Amino acid sequence: MVPLSNKLQTKRTTQITLMDIKRLLILMPLICACLHIHADNKVNYIEQFGRLQLVGNQLTDENGDTIQLRGFNAFSPDYENCMKSKEDLDDLRGMRMNCIRVVRQISGEDIISDEQVKQWMEWTNEAGLYCIIDWNFMNRYNKKMTDSGDPNDYIDEAAKFFHAMAQEVADKQYKHILYEICNEPSHVNWETIKKYAEAIIDTITAIDTKKPIIIVGTPNWCQSINSQVAQSDNKITTDKANIMYSFHFYAGEVAHMNLESAEFHAATMAVPVFATEWNLGEVPELSTAESNNINLEGGILFLQDCLGLLNDRKQIVSWIYNAYGYGGNGAAMFKNGCGGELSSAGRFLCDRYGGCSEKTDMEAIQGEQPIIYPTIVEEGRFTVSTPGKATVSIYNVTGTLVQTKEIDGTSEISTQLAPGLYNVQIVCEGYTDVAKIIIR
Repeated sequence: MVPLSNKLQTKRTTQITLMDIKRLLILMPLICACLHIHADNKVNYIEQFGRLQLVGNQLTDENGDTIQLRGFNAFSPDYENCMKSKEDLDDLRGMRMNCIRVVRQISGEDIISDEQVKQWMEWTNEAGLYCIIDWNFMNRYNKKMTDSGDPNDYIDEAAKFFHAMAQEVADKQYKHILYEICNEPSHVNWETIKKYAEAIIDTITAIDTKKPIIIVGTPNWCQSINSQVAQSDNKITTDKANIMYSFHFYAGEVAHMNLESAEFHAATMAVPVFATEWNLGEVPELSTAESNNINLEGGILFLQDCLGLLNDRKQIVSWIYNAYGYGGNGAAMFKNGCGGELSSAGRFLCDRYGGCSEKTDMEAIQGEQPIIYPTIVEEGRFTVSTPGKATVSIYNVTGTLVQTKEIDGTSEISTQLAPGLYNVQIVCEGYTDVAKIIIR
């Protein structure tokens, strides 16, 4: 029986085979090289890219050439415990990572202080890496904080913090700092977030007058970037800064399965996007090394979209992986804290970008079993060809059967299913094939 990946076709009769995707994965390092990314732990990306800017929706270097920033979150040394000094940043450059995101939680235990943030700014400047300063007011880190999810609850503290950081940038003439002004707002609408953002943008740009990159959080924990922001007529407009919008994606979370298609992909066609958190597994606070719920196919699809391979190169999207050594989280880089044996996610990232293993990512994670890559399906319609009578069953990500159809030979399958990831099973003459589809 012909492999199902050779049988699924979109309405536009585009065939996507497993071999095609394998070739694409082989070419991905070459594509990245065209974006000025090199596996060299001595390269100075700040000298290479200069002061970043937006050209249309695309993040570019100072010459207007497309770039992609990639990196990891940096928490406090006691909390994340992997990147404690500028010497530790060499490993990131060796993995073709060129950016870190410094998480400034506003209160609680083991937080990074203002002075430590300034130290990270200096370290990254010396190391030649870009640095995102993230204002993190999420209540999950501190039970004393409000549950409103409204960044305006801490607008005075935010203004004080970003005034000090912008002053540091201006005094030191840094050109490698990006500001992320509200991490994961929730339970409030875009209009409320926008009001906060405009006030903080004014605070920053009154001091940092070089049109900095400012990343604005989006509703619903930075998930509703398309439905509430990109499709809105109420976007932020200013000539004092380059404004981007943040998106967060955890491929192992059932609640996130439809986000790549419905929110992220659509937003990349309309507004400047920075994926300031993504992960192959679950939300780190809910995950353990034992659970290790890795959705490799979803992660690969997301990375392809970030490279513009699914949006006709409308936008190359930069990203930050969460996290580098988040204690015991199965989707962090290492199995146990920092260093030592890589996790499944760590092998995937290291093999793909750093060449730190002789095995390919597919061999390292799944042995000799091939990965089944999703086929993009437009308007919920695709074609299945079989040598005779067959049963086609479609399951959602929770394993629930959502549609079935009896076919004979070649047949178009039409669905009314919501955008997202689905598993397709075909039973024909005693054989069973499976595939994955992404409905756009």
